[in-house]
Amino acid sequence: MKDAGKVVVETLAIIEEVIKPEITIAELNKLAEEFIIKQGARSSFKGYCGFPAFISTSVNDEVVHGIPSNRVLLEGDIISIDCIPEILTLN
Repeated sequence: MKDAGKVVVETLAIIEEVIKPEITIAELNKLAEEFIIKQGARSSFKGYCGFPAFISTSVNDEVVHGIPSNRVLLEGDIISIDCIPEILTLN
């Protein structure tokens, strides 16, 4: 759990560095996917009951666990991001 928690913290930090108006949620998902894979992990979301993404996102009044899309974030949007990696390799 400690290793997975570290990947969550680092993934969200990477997203925090780039998130701004005009970025798409799909771009955030791609960044998360690339980083999580580099860490020797995979997403618990991806493939679960057909879920197509590495993170789940909800913008403004959307319910949790939304699917990342090409939606462009706007100034003032509030976004929730869930990330649950599974570690595949032991360090």
